[in-house]
Amino acid sequence: MDMDVLEWSLWSDGSCYPNPGDCSGAWVIYEPGKTEPYKIGSRYFWDKGTNNIAELLAVKYGLDDLPPNVTVTVYTDSKYVIGPHNWQWRKRTNLPYWVMLDESLKRHEKVKFYHVRGHKGVFNNELVDKLASIARKETRAANDAEIDKIYNKLLKKQ
Repeated sequence: MDMDVLEWSLWSDGSCYPNPGDCSGAWVIYEPGKTEPYKIGSRYFWDKGTNNIAELLAVKYGLDDLPPNVTVTVYTDSKYVIGPHNWQWRKRTNLPYWVMLDESLKRHEKVKFYHVRGHKGVFNNELVDKLASIARKETRAANDAEIDKIYNKLLKKQ
């Protein structure tokens, strides 16, 4: 691989309440070298999911929103998602969702995973957390006005 290849960034988070219950996810994508998001997305999944399923699907849909064959780093607060990729954990539960994620991973040149501690004021982690919560509570994706409001509010805190 060419060392000059710039990486895309994908931040994702899943949300579920109660667990199991309503679940959703959100993601924000940055092009290499850019500070403005390439894409911000969220999605309500359904009312019988779990937090782990929501985390898996948030990464999957974020990967699907990237152009194909890119190098990307996925930032997530989910050790469940990172474990099989970084620490050789075995995939023992939610196997159909792991298969879905694996299919999305295959679309890209290289995918790395990086763990971010949740609820510690990390801008993009807070953004996807709030958008996933809106999608779960409203049973729909966050609209542009909601995205702009949350994004700008978080920017002011920095």
